[in-house]
Amino acid sequence: MQRMENVLAVIRRHLPYLNPALKKIAQYILEEPDRVKLLKISELSAACQVSEATVTRFVRAIKFNSFPEFKIAIAAMPPPEENGSFDGEKEFFYNDLHESDSIESVVAKITYKNIQSLKDTQEIISPQEIERAVAGLQKCESIAIYCGGYSAVAAHNFRFRFYRVGKPCAVYSDPIEQAVSAATSNEKRFAVGISSSGKTRCVVDALKIAKSTGATTMCITDSNDSPIVQHSDIRFYTFSKHSDFLQDSLLSRMSQILIIDIIFACYALRDYKHSFDLVERSAKSIQRTTKSAYF
Repeated sequence: MQRMENVLAVIRRHLPYLNPALKKIAQYILEEPDRVKLLKISELSAACQVSEATVTRFVRAIKFNSFPEFKIAIAAMPPPEENGSFDGEKEFFYNDLHESDSIESVVAKITYKNIQSLKDTQEIISPQEIERAVAGLQKCESIAIYCGGYSAVAAHNFRFRFYRVGKPCAVYSDPIEQAVSAATSNEKRFAVGISSSGKTRCVVDALKIAKSTGATTMCITDSNDSPIVQHSDIRFYTFSKHSDFLQDSLLSRMSQILIIDIIFACYALRDYKHSFDLVERSAKSIQRTTKSAYF
């Protein structure tokens, strides 16, 4: 795992992709981590009403080799106050939206889940991968971003960021255009694939083809064992809070945008004066265009 991730953060990242039996174990551990520290595998399986073999499958699904190794990771977690947690977190994090929710409750739940997504993403961002991404972006002549669905929100944020500092950048969401762009890439292209599941076929294929041409490839995804990771030189992982009610919420793209903004800031700071000058010039141009459009 990258760094020593908080084991609860690891579980939260895998939660949307677990089958019902494994998800039952995950939710129990997230709700009762202090109790789980003291349980034997037989006691945890009984508490979750699953078999011991299912607990073992769960442990392996979240990338631990054995239940004892998992227990050590749970025991090594800092106390709640060191995690910055507060009373009432469980209500916000574990409960989805319900018909009986008040407006205040809806505001609290959605706000909390998105704040926690950003915190969890921050926890697993690798400075080494940031360094590699910046280096790749500095040497490339153009950027191609492949995406689908709601990931287009983050993709266009990426394009607009780097477009404003003079780096040619294009977003491809159409499968045919993705295929053509990838096939005509070369070692001077920086190709980015953005997919929460990491399984969007056209995005995975585009990154695979781009990599075969010599392009530097990067992915932003939720899952560290998804197909897109296999074709990525540089890898970033996010947390997109799953909601049975909201399903694929646009707000879940905040974690993707967080990573993009961090990469852009680090890139711009390498040549601060030049980057600031370009951003300032583009801002003035936008202001002039806006004024001429409305007055």
